[in-house]
Amino acid sequence: MIRNISQFNENAEVQDLFKAYGPEIIKLALSDNVNEDLKVELVGIMTNIDLGAEWIDVLKNSKLEDFLYESLSIGYSEDDLILETVCLLAKMVENDKTATYIADSRLLNSLLESYFEKSDDEEFLNQYLFIFYRFLFLELAVEEILNDDRMVDITIECLGHTNARVRKIADDVCGIVMEYDAEFAERIKEKKFTFHN
Repeated sequence: MIRNISQFNENAEVQDLFKAYGPEIIKLALSDNVNEDLKVELVGIMTNIDLGAEWIDVLKNSKLEDFLYESLSIGYSEDDLILETVCLLAKMVENDKTATYIADSRLLNSLLESYFEKSDDEEFLNQYLFIFYRFLFLELAVEEILNDDRMVDITIECLGHTNARVRKIADDVCGIVMEYDAEFAERIKEKKFTFHN
């Protein structure tokens, strides 16, 4: 129920309330005495708190970055917690400064690795692709993203995905990739041609 209330994040009073309790929500999520189902709900609440660049201080001054890193680890966490973690990171990268911080952190490699493992799930795909779109759009982590053929291959395959939202964000990511790499640009053009015919 609390998570549902937090979804009314365009309401200033609701935002202020959740920002005021943000440190306690984070502290509870980081606690070893909390089961994973509650952690999923707490991370979901965090996703609805609009901290913008303040997320950087939270990541630096708490164990939240470690928690997110571990939560992205396949085999360490259940799918629901991994998905909520990716949703939280997608929310964080909406802010340019926070996106820069995350792209420069160890979370980037963890995101890439979990992307490869979860690329068959459209809920995951949509969030991951948004994160990578933001990184590329802001010219962050371009080498890390483009140097791994798996990343680009999966994204190119998403151009033919059955989910329209996944196709759209994959097309946006591929549009930026084409600006950086002529070889990938040719592969993307070929794949687009194949999907359209």
